[in-house]
Amino acid sequence: MKLFVAVLFFLLVLILSIITWRTPTMQVELAGLENKAREILKHPDHLGAFDGLTVDTEQLDVFLKGTAEREVRDRAIKLLSYGQGKRIPGLPGGLIIDQVQIGNPEPPELRVEAQDLLLSFSGRIPEGGFREQIEVVAKEFPVTPTMSMLKTSRDVGGAEWFAAMPAFLRKFLTGADGASLILTGESLILDRTVADDAARADLLKAARAIVPASISIDDSKLRIAPGLRIRREAEGWLIEGYVPDEASAAFIRQSVEEADPASAGKNQSEKLVVRTGVPSVLWLRRLPTILQPFMAGVHSGAEIAVTGNEVVMQGDVTDLAIANKLQTTAEAGFGAPMVVISKLINANNPLRRLSFDFGKTSAAEIVATGGVPNPQVAKEIEQGLKAAFPSRRIDIRALRVEPAAQTEDWVESLPRFLLEVGLRSAGTGFLKLDVREVSLAGTVPNEITRDALGLCLDWALGTSFRVNNLLTVGDRVSAGAPYEVVQVFFDEGKAEIPLKEQGKLSGLAARLNQPGDRVVLIKAFASKTGTASANAAISTRRSDAVRGELKRVGIQENRMLVQPTGKSGSGGRGASGDRRVELIILE
Repeated sequence: MKLFVAVLFFLLVLILSIITWRTPTMQVELAGLENKAREILKHPDHLGAFDGLTVDTEQLDVFLKGTAEREVRDRAIKLLSYGQGKRIPGLPGGLIIDQVQIGNPEPPELRVEAQDLLLSFSGRIPEGGFREQIEVVAKEFPVTPTMSMLKTSRDVGGAEWFAAMPAFLRKFLTGADGASLILTGESLILDRTVADDAARADLLKAARAIVPASISIDDSKLRIAPGLRIRREAEGWLIEGYVPDEASAAFIRQSVEEADPASAGKNQSEKLVVRTGVPSVLWLRRLPTILQPFMAGVHSGAEIAVTGNEVVMQGDVTDLAIANKLQTTAEAGFGAPMVVISKLINANNPLRRLSFDFGKTSAAEIVATGGVPNPQVAKEIEQGLKAAFPSRRIDIRALRVEPAAQTEDWVESLPRFLLEVGLRSAGTGFLKLDVREVSLAGTVPNEITRDALGLCLDWALGTSFRVNNLLTVGDRVSAGAPYEVVQVFFDEGKAEIPLKEQGKLSGLAARLNQPGDRVVLIKAFASKTGTASANAAISTRRSDAVRGELKRVGIQENRMLVQPTGKSGSGGRGASGDRRVELIILE
């Protein structure tokens, strides 16, 4: 076998030598071509015309090199085209190889149109993988993108600032019903609706950060979308938002006073702005049917906000049945495609003051306190604690059944999260629910466990709680089952997924698509070298590339959480290990 390999290697070397060996005749002819090319470029008739251009022989070809304007390069190639097609025995293909850098490259030109189910891209952009990056961004939206008219060319400059364009496109297109972007060498024209003045300013700031000062930004078509927020104040209601005309503003003010007659003369509507160009919306006329029951049923913290296609209601109610009825009323009143999100809670619900003390040592008791609506809930919590900490004493005597306690949806998810704490951490610390906030404290073995547990708690409890992740990392902490992590490594300065790494994502996708509710946390890293902004940019591009690939192979967007990091994590993996994306499987 070894002899066979040695013979095969010898034959390969011999074949390559024959292919690349220059006979004396070939060497003379090739040198003659190079000399003749030099004479052409330096001919008196061409004095000064080809400054900066040289010719050279490499391997078996003649290379035209240097820096010149495009017209100069094209004229030089035309004069030297005598070599195109002239063949010397053993020499492959043409002889004149164009490697000229354009001294004054054309600026990029890009046009993006997003309307209904159409998302089209056209224009000329620099080489360097930008077309592929834009394609990744386009695939994140629920449309089929058209990119056949988007061309790349090395004659197009601006690569140093165009690198940020894919990330800006994502920001520009996200949440837009219809949008248009036109980039030329002189201007960047932005056309879409935005939520408010702050969103408009943020989009303009992002645009100015990516294009050079020589390119003007036309923001005349950035229109404020209709929006409304009504919030209870100490006296009356605060009314703010953007409406298309004074008649709409008057209608809103009147609707608030009719829904709450006691507020007449006390309401503040100075921030209800009439803005030319704000489109009319159907939901405006439906406000009275929603405001009256909302203002009557919600007391402290009452607020209703309408932005884009979303309605958010929050505040305190005396009974969760009121919250459910208000959500049903809002969904029927606003209608499709508006999405109603309820953050209404009963602040006096004893269930929202649960507390779990996991003790200070592995042998300590675990104590649960708080009010629950019935014995079944207490039993489910006890069973969850026993499953999470089978070797420790569980004390639920202070878990009281109280008539005022009302069951909420998140109660079903709580035992599962307690099991997650027991499996993934050292099992010490505490979990405290306090009306609208929840705090999780303790010591865990690494950053992955810390971040993942915080996210799991956020999912378990939903939007009506704010999570305070107080977990700390301790190197000497022993823990149970670690989270499964898949690492995808990248080349230096690159955000494209190497071919050898793509198999990891295919295998991960196959597992995520199995029955169950697995979710993947995507954390991107950059090397320790480079500026903070550069590291943040490339880590975002890497996480976007991974997310785009997972989406391409069938993983739903709501099963991916992206957390760009921007620099290497702890552990000292070294430069090549720092250039990575970690995918953490959350069961």
